[in-house]
Amino acid sequence: MNDKRRLCLVAGGVIAILMVLFPPFHIVQGEHTANVGYGFIATPPNYYASVNVLTLAVQIFGLAIAVAVVWYVLGKNGNEK
Repeated sequence: MNDKRRLCLVAGGVIAILMVLFPPFHIVQGEHTANVGYGFIATPPNYYASVNVLTLAVQIFGLAIAVAVVWYVLGKNGNEK
């Protein structure tokens, strides 16, 4: 694995950790939901707020796709060991 590919994976891992540490929060009241923004996982922005797990999963999935594409493109230069 070359240095550019390694940097790509490390950057993707750091971004994923930050996404988990600062997740999106929402409030669910019956059938209605209200987004209340992002915040540190230990201190939600509102007492009634909870982590919006579906949005966080979609974000992490999108990040994984982006990292995979960049990792693949960086390996196309023929310098793979």
